Amino acid sequence: MSDVQAVIRRNQVAVAEFLEALNAVPAADWDRPRAPGKWSPAQVADHVAIVYEVGLKLMDGTARDPSAPRWLRPLIRLMIRATILRTGRLPKSTTAKAFQPAARPPSRDVLSGRIAAASRAFEQLATRYAEAGRTTFDHPAFGRFGVSDYLRFQAYHTKHHEGQLQGPASRP
Repeated sequence: MSDVQAVIRRNQVAVAEFLEALNAVPAADWDRPRAPGKWSPAQVADHVAIVYEVGLKLMDGTARDPSAPRWLRPLIRLMIRATILRTGRLPKSTTAKAFQPAARPPSRDVLSGRIAAASRAFEQLATRYAEAGRTTFDHPAFGRFGVSDYLRFQAYHTKHHEGQLQGPASRP
């Protein structure tokens, strides 16, 4: 249980720092992509909210997408999941359709609330799992996943996108 609580604290820090960076984005830059072909800060925030919301459903077994064939899961575990958990860095990749942000995401306040609520619900589910002695779950793309590892994965993902909020927006 203490491992889960330590990882929850790290996730809480990652979310708090993300929300602080989100609130520091100038209003004029909120809907402006950082560079051609990149997401705006609003879309980055929408994506992070979606990842927590879908991640919660993946962990509790109420969502099945994104999924991968069982034969492909070992490769995904080795190349993506293990790399992220070992290095704390996310590789450059395209985002699965289930995690794509809206073209015109909601307001900063709405997104901040969604991120805070979804990450809190995610942490509460992890705590319930730990209290029940459940340490793993079956992720439809990554296969068998440790609850603590998934929390670490989410925190790394959030920190990754925090950096995208701090970059300069492109100017016309």
